[in-house]
Amino acid sequence: MKEKILFIAPANSIHSKKWIEAFLKFNYKIYWISFYEKSIEIDPKIDFFYLKKNIILNYFSLKKLLNKINPNIVHYHYLGFQLYLIPLLNIKKLITSPWGSDIKFTLKNSLKGIIIQKIFNKSSLITVDAKFMIDEVKKFDIKDNNKI
Repeated sequence: MKEKILFIAPANSIHSKKWIEAFLKFNYKIYWISFYEKSIEIDPKIDFFYLKKNIILNYFSLKKLLNKINPNIVHYHYLGFQLYLIPLLNIKKLITSPWGSDIKFTLKNSLKGIIIQKIFNKSSLITVDAKFMIDEVKKFDIKDNNKI
């Protein structure tokens, strides 16, 4: 049986598309959930789900999809809209890839900062796309800096 990866990433971003479609060559079964409508073409081999911006319904929709898909890995991109849902969900293996603006302009002691810290500490791995971002991630008091 194929390994299953669930990406939670905006579907209006070419960055998300490139990252996610790169995993097709590894023969994973790929699922993509977005809180943003698709504005780019997505490979038909990817199972895509669009969740409208409804705070309460999205929690139950995400929970239902996680149970149905039962992914080996959940890869969370873009710590923006509805990030508060991630710490509430039972995710076995979480990989987080914050974008620069997600954390660079977020105060550690703000509500968003506290939620980001919870997400980082729940993550098995945190990926960044620039060396300076390592220090930006570390400002959120991660328990294990080796996972960056």
